[in-house]
Amino acid sequence: MTADFSDLFSKSANPSTAQINTVAASYPSELVSEGFSFQKPDGSANQSIIVDPNGNTVNATVQSGPFSGMIATITPLHFDVNRAAHQYRVAGNSTAHNQ
Repeated sequence: MTADFSDLFSKSANPSTAQINTVAASYPSELVSEGFSFQKPDGSANQSIIVDPNGNTVNATVQSGPFSGMIATITPLHFDVNRAAHQYRVAGNSTAHNQ
């Protein structure tokens, strides 16, 4: 998801809620093709991103660094990601559980 956000913000300094939701709904194709599931047991999406429903977007001036003086828009995002235990085999006949 981090790379997807990086790509999105390199194209738009102020992405829309729809663009943010697209990132949340996108899963790594490599993992999907290997059969990984990204759904909760009830079938709903495993991750979601909610733009702050209270509209707490603010403008702030960057104080230091290469972007010093630039005015930035700060929009709080709420991330909801669930992770289920996954059983997998390791070297030999042992089994490990990732929790």
